[in-house]
Amino acid sequence: MKKTYRYITILLCCIGSIQQSNAQNTNVKNLFKKVAQSYNDKKQYQIDVTYNMHRGLTGNTITESYQGKMVKNNDFSQMMVLNSEILQFPEGQLNIDHTAKIATYIDSKGSSPKNQLLDISSFLDFYDEVKVTEKNGVLVCEMVSNKPDIQNQYGKVILYINKEKYLIEKQELFFSTLIPFVDGNTKKMDYGRLVVHLKHRELESSAAPVLKDYINVLSKQNITLAEQYKGYHLTNQAH
Repeated sequence: MKKTYRYITILLCCIGSIQQSNAQNTNVKNLFKKVAQSYNDKKQYQIDVTYNMHRGLTGNTITESYQGKMVKNNDFSQMMVLNSEILQFPEGQLNIDHTAKIATYIDSKGSSPKNQLLDISSFLDFYDEVKVTEKNGVLVCEMVSNKPDIQNQYGKVILYINKEKYLIEKQELFFSTLIPFVDGNTKKMDYGRLVVHLKHRELESSAAPVLKDYINVLSKQNITLAEQYKGYHLTNQAH
């Protein structure tokens, strides 16, 4: 099931579209804009993320669980999960797989990248049914796709949004096809869902990392990793 989590980064940054009545469509777009603006207005934050895999479309039995973290500190952002991290600096982006000991550098100087870890305004491609309800101060946005798309492995997504702060508290993602689960010494195919819990809190450190802590950039063609990443392979996509 670990391959499931290759899509987590995409999941948190970009899923889905809503096309229903004009009024409902406008309401959802406005809601997503408010959520994106809520995160964009914050100069600094940290989100502790828990990814729980559940077997079946209902029930609370967890088959796998992973911890992650998202950080925004002014122009710096970081996303960490499964011993991998994505670091965004004003000068460029660095992706590090600590298990495989591989780092990839992507230059973004001059392109003015937006630091938006949770910009869900891009939820506008895959879903054609939507229903928004409210329960105990939480807006529950349920989206369903009736059109199979190889780029989208989730047939239904539910977002739980704090109505007062417009912060995402939880996501539920329902796989549209059967996926393998370990049952004793065998693997069995079943439906599953990924439940993502987000806990917002203050930054652990107010000092933002800088690119030179990770790599040495002499030129676009001459980039090396810092001493702490000795033994890692660096792929330079800056040229």
